[in-house]
Amino acid sequence: MHPIAKHELFQSSRDEHAKDSQAQMRQGRDNPGADLGHYLRQLRADLGWTLADASAAAGIARSSISKIENGQMSPTYDLLLKLAAGYNVDLADFFARSGTQDATGRMTVTRRGKGQPHPANVYRHEVLAAGLSHKKMQPFHTHIRALAPDEALDWAVHAGEEFIYVLSGVVIFHTEHYEPVILQPGDSIYIDSAMRHTAVAEGRDGADVLWMAAS
Repeated sequence: MHPIAKHELFQSSRDEHAKDSQAQMRQGRDNPGADLGHYLRQLRADLGWTLADASAAAGIARSSISKIENGQMSPTYDLLLKLAAGYNVDLADFFARSGTQDATGRMTVTRRGKGQPHPANVYRHEVLAAGLSHKKMQPFHTHIRALAPDEALDWAVHAGEEFIYVLSGVVIFHTEHYEPVILQPGDSIYIDSAMRHTAVAEGRDGADVLWMAAS
C-alpha cells in the first residue's frame, strides 16, 4: 500500500501513541535525541512503514531516518519540518513536554533554562512553549557557535518565515540573495525561509539569540 494511504488506517493508533510517547519524552529529558528517535521509530511502526516508506513520505534518506531513530543524529529544523509533514504530525509533537493543548485561550510558561533541548550542528536550540501544539510559530532560545576554519556553511531552506533577535555575542547571518549581515546584541533580522540561509557566531564564546520560526 502507498505510504500516504496508510495515514488514515493508522491515524487512531498514532494519536494514542503520541500521548504515550510524550510521557516517555518527559521522563528522558537528559537524552532528547533518544526521546525523539523513540517517538519516530514507534510512530513509523504504528503506520506499518518500512524505512523506505518513511523515506518516500518525508523525502529524507533512509540512512538519515535510521540514525535519527537510533539517537545517532540530531535533525536540523529543515529535517524536522520534512518529518512532520511526511508523518502527518504537528511539529510540536516532537518536543511536547506535557499533554497537547488545543483549546482556545491557551497559555504556556517556559521558565528560564527549562525549555526542551535540541542540539544541532551549529545551533544548540532550547525549544520554548513546547507544551502547545498547532502553534503558528515555533520559538527557540538558540546558542550559535562559530565555525572551524575549514568548516563549510550549513545552509537551510524551507517554507515559512523567521525572526532572529540577538541577545548576546555577534552573529553573521548569511543568505543567498544578500551580502552577509553582522548582527550585534539588540539587532534583529526577519527573512523569508524559502531563501537559503544560515547563521554563525563570531568569536569563540558564540552567540545567543531568540529565534522564531513560522511555517
